[in-house]
Amino acid sequence: MRQEGVDVVGILNADFFDLRGGTGATESNVVIDGEIVKAVTTTESPFDAFDNVHTQFGITATGAPVLDRFSLTGIVRTPSGEWPLAAINAHAPGALALLTRWFDTLALALQPADTSAHVALLKVGGRSDTARYRVESNPIRERPVAPSDETAVLVARGDALPVVERLRPGDRVEIVTTLVPDRGPLRTVVGGWPRIVEAGRNIALAADSLEGTIPRFSRARHPRSALGISRDSTTLYLVAVDGRQQTSVGMTLEELADAMIALGAYEAMNLDGGGSTALVVRDSIVNRPSDASGERPVGNVIAITRRTGDPSDPERRVLPRKSGSIASCVLPVRRDSAAAPGRPPR
Repeated sequence: MRQEGVDVVGILNADFFDLRGGTGATESNVVIDGEIVKAVTTTESPFDAFDNVHTQFGITATGAPVLDRFSLTGIVRTPSGEWPLAAINAHAPGALALLTRWFDTLALALQPADTSAHVALLKVGGRSDTARYRVESNPIRERPVAPSDETAVLVARGDALPVVERLRPGDRVEIVTTLVPDRGPLRTVVGGWPRIVEAGRNIALAADSLEGTIPRFSRARHPRSALGISRDSTTLYLVAVDGRQQTSVGMTLEELADAMIALGAYEAMNLDGGGSTALVVRDSIVNRPSDASGERPVGNVIAITRRTGDPSDPERRVLPRKSGSIASCVLPVRRDSAAAPGRPPR
């Protein structure tokens, strides 16, 4: 699978997403090539036992793979003061949200038009975690227009309405965005739920209390997708577990954690499973998706790529394995390789 000089050697479905609402919006933060595609202070999940931040997979600017529970810390500076930013390209009831070129147009159409105010912003500069904008419109009490590559939209609801309603064309706005805990600049972030292996230990049984999973999800057997990192951070494990079929009943989170440890993972997390579980190595699906229709359209994926000019033999670097109901892809991590979330076409 090659496109625009990039050889895609492995793809695994990633974050949980809005399946019922039809928007395909993922639940957690997303960073692609160092740019924040989505950021939230609390994971947008309708299934949590309590509001919290889910575990996410990231790659730092130096190429190190990490698992952590990243959360947005954002600040909006306007002529009237400094205010918290609650979301980027996500809903923020009663607060401020920034919409950028990554905002989904279908989700935009579903936004209420009578409970928010917004202004258009033109980016005029910035560096690192800070972007500078100039206000381009008076506050508008209508559904926001879609942002473009050059513009963004600042949206306010509830108690935050006066922040936007005081802005006027020509005003300068500065927006600072950081994902914490601070792991340095992040090149890639994609979500999942929950962490199941920590420092070589199976912690899946603690997921209900730590990340708000519920027993019918964590302790029942389902098709599963998982990502693991070796102890020395030099190897990624992409794993798909079949289920809901005569040949495989799936796994509980505890069983999945044991399987990841057996494969060699020192850290591991669960990804969206069920009918979403699909692992592609080269041009072939190496597991058996459980939906009768086959592969399901998903919110985003983890794609492992290499540059087509790489002189090394890719077959020695990508090791697909199949054992019973478990399909896995073992990939050495190189500082010039890429593992990035992608948004499949709809």
